[in-house]
Amino acid sequence: MSDTTTQIKEKIDIVEVIGSYIKLEKAGQNYKAKCPFHNEKTPSFFVSPKRGSYYCFGCGAKGDIFSFVEQFEGIDFVGALKMLAERAGVELKFEKKDKEMMDRRSRLFECMERTAKIFEENLATNKEAVDYLKKRGLTSATIKKWRIGFAFDDWRQTEDRLLKEGFTRDEMRDCGVIKENESKKTYDTFRNRIMFPIFDNAVRVIAFSGRIFKDEKGVAKYLNSPETELFKKSETLYGFHIAKNAVRQLGFCILVEGQMDLLMAQQAGWNNTVATSGTALTSDHLAILKRLSSNIIIAYDNDEAGIKATERAAKLALSLGFNVKILKIAGDKDPADLIAKDPSIWKLAIRDAKHIVTFAWENLEEQKLSSEKFIARFRSSILPLLAAVPTDSEKVRLISFHKMTVQTNIQEEYLMEEIKRTPIEEFNESDSIAKLAKTPAPKNNPLRRLFSVLYALENGVISGVEKENLKEKMQIILDKTFSDLDEQFKKDKDRLIFEVELIYGSDIKESEIVELIRNLEEDVLREKLLIKMIELQKAELNKKDKEVQILLKECQEITNRLSEIKNFKA
Repeated sequence: MSDTTTQIKEKIDIVEVIGSYIKLEKAGQNYKAKCPFHNEKTPSFFVSPKRGSYYCFGCGAKGDIFSFVEQFEGIDFVGALKMLAERAGVELKFEKKDKEMMDRRSRLFECMERTAKIFEENLATNKEAVDYLKKRGLTSATIKKWRIGFAFDDWRQTEDRLLKEGFTRDEMRDCGVIKENESKKTYDTFRNRIMFPIFDNAVRVIAFSGRIFKDEKGVAKYLNSPETELFKKSETLYGFHIAKNAVRQLGFCILVEGQMDLLMAQQAGWNNTVATSGTALTSDHLAILKRLSSNIIIAYDNDEAGIKATERAAKLALSLGFNVKILKIAGDKDPADLIAKDPSIWKLAIRDAKHIVTFAWENLEEQKLSSEKFIARFRSSILPLLAAVPTDSEKVRLISFHKMTVQTNIQEEYLMEEIKRTPIEEFNESDSIAKLAKTPAPKNNPLRRLFSVLYALENGVISGVEKENLKEKMQIILDKTFSDLDEQFKKDKDRLIFEVELIYGSDIKESEIVELIRNLEEDVLREKLLIKMIELQKAELNKKDKEVQILLKECQEITNRLSEIKNFKA
């Protein structure tokens, strides 16, 4: 595999890869950007074309093209390898030891892929299910593209087929394809349902969502795969593998609830649509979307449950710095039905989507409530949304635009105070978006800078200095072995190399090294002088005259050397 990864790195430039995901700006020999892996206003993410690596001084994210694609796309190494190999036009070849190492996970992906094919084959024989999908507005091309299938109304049809093809029950269970009852007997997870495969960003099947197409009392409309090694529902958005490029290009994302809503939206040409697919929107979902755009239009169903879900999703998105708009659907229709009726109405609805505060305010005005009830509803529904708006200037703009002070008879300064006192709903935010930069700012001390230079020399990043000579000088000044010194800095090696690149470029002058060495000696001498002065005070208090004379002489010698360094630098 090492040969394959080397070939890919030779054919694809890291700037090209990362630049296809985020906007990069030239910064000397490197490139910089706002980090896609944590919130920040000032760019602290740097890419080095020379070393083929990246480093974020804010959150510590680092690596090469493979680790970037893994982290950005939320896939494993094999998935990243597959994506980059296709991009580079390199044929994937695995050595025996690589296959053995990846065998189990690969088997799980194979099991899911084969299950998807079984469901596709089943659908081709079930006219009733096909007719239902077409009645809902899906074309044959969409059904094929999204690999929609069908699970027979049978307790073990899928299990028996997979057993014949060599998959074990343990593998099926680990994929969520079968379940086990209390008596340890296994049975198919999905029965008598239309099956929608869920894909990862490497377009591998990782889960399923099954929908009933006949009304059945006491049966859930949708049934999703359980969480598995391959599928984490709080981190997976249905359709994202196709939507990601369109979101990046168009600059906004449309968020819907169900599979049919997404399929109809994408079929109508809105490829920037994703679905939460039967689970509540999470900060992990938003972390994925924010890497591409901070603009989101929420288009949930226009029923009571959908309105509540919209409000919660909007508050969460606002709290994480999104610009949130709401798409209003007239009547009781959901997005899928509206698009099936007339795609042009959907296009107009997207165009007319309104900021969440505007949407909520206009809904409140339409209710024609008494003054007392209006104020009460305003405080319960509008103020929490205003409180979640990230900046005061945006809060003031919305208050002024809707003339809220006139309608509520509350002066702006008092209204702002009330907003500040309004509790903001707390969410379990993910590390991937909510964490603040915990990596401390670089310390500009000479020892740290000299180690930066040494590491850069070892990696061929800079030249112009004799490494061993530099090591020897540092050891003499500090009176320590290099291995002891190295221990305290090696964990920050990547960061230190990037610091050198940013400060010195590819070539460091001898005079700059000499200056660092003198600064290091000066720091060491000042520390020694302080220690000697403390010892001198103790000796004087204890009237140890002989010791006092020795210490006075040592202090004078250190002072003289400091004076020489200062005069030389001047």
